[in-house]
Amino acid sequence: MTYSYYGDVAMTFALNTTFESLVHDSASVFVHSLELEDLPQESQNVISSITQNYKDRMHNENAHALIVTDFNGVLYSKVAKKRADYASTSEIRKNLLGLTQNKQNHVYVASSKKSEYLGALLGDVPNLGLAAEHSLAIKGRDASHFTYRVHPQAAAAALANIQEEIENTGNFWLAKEFAFSTNYGYDSGDTQVPVVIAELQKRLSSDDKFKANNVAFNIEDDTTNPTAPQIKVMLAIKGKAYVVGEALKHYSYAFGLSLGDKPADEGMHEMMTKYGFLSVYVSADTNAQKKTAANYILRNPDEVAVLLRELAKL
Repeated sequence: MTYSYYGDVAMTFALNTTFESLVHDSASVFVHSLELEDLPQESQNVISSITQNYKDRMHNENAHALIVTDFNGVLYSKVAKKRADYASTSEIRKNLLGLTQNKQNHVYVASSKKSEYLGALLGDVPNLGLAAEHSLAIKGRDASHFTYRVHPQAAAAALANIQEEIENTGNFWLAKEFAFSTNYGYDSGDTQVPVVIAELQKRLSSDDKFKANNVAFNIEDDTTNPTAPQIKVMLAIKGKAYVVGEALKHYSYAFGLSLGDKPADEGMHEMMTKYGFLSVYVSADTNAQKKTAANYILRNPDEVAVLLRELAKL
């Protein structure tokens, strides 16, 4: 039996057609733009502290800032309970553009949205990096398309492949998702998938490296292609923390800021803190500070929008 390996695949999204297909509702969730003085004093203090930190650290013209933010609940309000579309995100694009126009700012939006959808909403903001977690795809700040990392492999090689990847690199950021084609044809493919999933679960749950790094994993069978079922291994340690980690590998940043609103964003906040940078947890919960590793609390996307605009002025 011959197994094939397809490696990295680069896919380009057509922005114009995608925008057209995804605009379902032109109503904006933003009624008006708030100013700093419109916010509660506590929120004003948070924003003033962050902007002062930015000014203190970015006085050198060669300094760079890393800003990584979630989308839903941080940039876009979930209160409206409407799916974001191109029209309703116009202010978000404007605020992000205010930051990315300054080449010293390296800005990424990391979201669980699929790449086509995220690209349709924000893909035309120059110099904006995008990370679509569910698609395992990243569009660099200077790129015009997403790059998808996919590993189709035969079921018999799946275990060896994932173990080798992790052991050779020692890097859990690379290990979020692997898709392995069983490649056993129409009949036997279905029966092989559960066997491999069971074995992967057994091995990963007993792996000391995963335990030591508190890595959560989920394994599922994607049966969308009955001729070549896929096994996806998802390690929760990746996500937005991956975006931060990769950026920190390639640049020395003077200022860093993460913005998130859910437990899945904590890895990103913790990594920013590790490097002496700042993080914001977006929540109206009065006990929010007890639920996060972030340095600061802002109540909602409107306050985040004010923060982004204030940073863009600097």
